[in-house]
Amino acid sequence: MDVHLNIHGRQGLAGQLYRQLRAGIVDGRLAPGERLPSTRDLATRLGVSRKTTLDVFERLIAEGYLRSRAGDGTFVAPEMSRLAHPPSPAFPSPGSGSIWEELPDALPHTAPGAAPAFDYVGGVTDKSLFPFDKWRSCVGHALRVQARGRGAYRDPAGEQELRLAVSRYLAFSRAVVSNWQDVIVTHGAQQAIDLLARVVSRPGDVVAVEDPGYPPARIVFSAVGARLAYVPVDADG
Repeated sequence: MDVHLNIHGRQGLAGQLYRQLRAGIVDGRLAPGERLPSTRDLATRLGVSRKTTLDVFERLIAEGYLRSRAGDGTFVAPEMSRLAHPPSPAFPSPGSGSIWEELPDALPHTAPGAAPAFDYVGGVTDKSLFPFDKWRSCVGHALRVQARGRGAYRDPAGEQELRLAVSRYLAFSRAVVSNWQDVIVTHGAQQAIDLLARVVSRPGDVVAVEDPGYPPARIVFSAVGARLAYVPVDADG
């Protein structure tokens, strides 16, 4: 196994080992089909209990990263080959085509200039519905206010006026009573989920996520060491 594992301290041993092995699989340092040491050998090598390595292997097997064959050992799942990215040349060879032609099929990119028949890309607005005139007026007002200010950093939680407006909106539209100081403005759903994951989740905690669901949410909770419990979504969502 060509992956260096390093355990720091004596806290969260299983979480440390899980994240390092998972990272080695995802970034391709542990190749699909590669055989891993036995849980006993790995525990001896790292100076941890066999239960720790056994728990980590069982978790990786349950999540599909590893496969176990009775009497043969534990191997990186062959499905992980789809995560590996082929090495790219430093410079394109003469006469080579567009870089879009070299991308693996797994990446759902649309070539530039190719208009899809139906565009279901998330987070994209219909520009014909965007109030550009009002937005231009708001940007101009914000720049004039900034020009009169001291140029210092603003409140990282967001402007007071915006947080107050959000608080009032929640009160009459959602019946949620809150003070404007309780509101934090983020750059979007991904930053909000990341902040929540860091504050409320600890390595080893179980987090229920929809299946299918929002992929960035799964990635964020996995990154903080949470154990994901996939909850199927029925026909009614």
